[in-house]
Amino acid sequence: AAAAAAAHGASVLAEGSEAVVGTLVQHKLAELEAEIAKFRQENARLADLQREREGGLQRLQAEVAAFEAQKEAELASIAQHREEEVKKLKRERRVWETYHQAAKDLPSKPEREEIEALRSEVAALKDELKQRDAKHGLATKRLTDRIAQLTAQCAELQEEIKFLEIQRLESRAAGGSGGGGG
Repeated sequence: AAAAAAAHGASVLAEGSEAVVGTLVQHKLAELEAEIAKFRQENARLADLQREREGGLQRLQAEVAAFEAQKEAELASIAQHREEEVKKLKRERRVWETYHQAAKDLPSKPEREEIEALRSEVAALKDELKQRDAKHGLATKRLTDRIAQLTAQCAELQEEIKFLEIQRLESRAAGGSGGGGG
């Protein structure tokens, strides 16, 4: 009877032990499933971030291209305007020289006054041209600085994409090796 009672006790103990092991296995399984879900969410988030960064990079590249086109158009406009101003100055200089020669030949007071007026006008036009050249030079510098800034920003975004991709791959590798060992 004592042997039968001991056998029955061992049977109950074994069943209790199996129940504890089953509970532990279920608990560990739930933990692993939660971790898998977490990794999937993280991978989805990283993929969204990467798409967002790539979209930003594409927008930035489009902006740089548009900026370059605008800069080229503005530079062409500046060159054309400068050429027109130079032609205008040459024409006015010829007129002035004609009057100057006439003043030498017939140095009357009204002609001298007119020559002086033309000289003043030429000087004013030269000053205006210098001011325009300075303004256009500043615009060109500003555009060049903006290009440098956008190029640097583009490089930073590319580095960030590389970094996020490496993190995502490391996360995936860590998730793959951690899941296989447990």
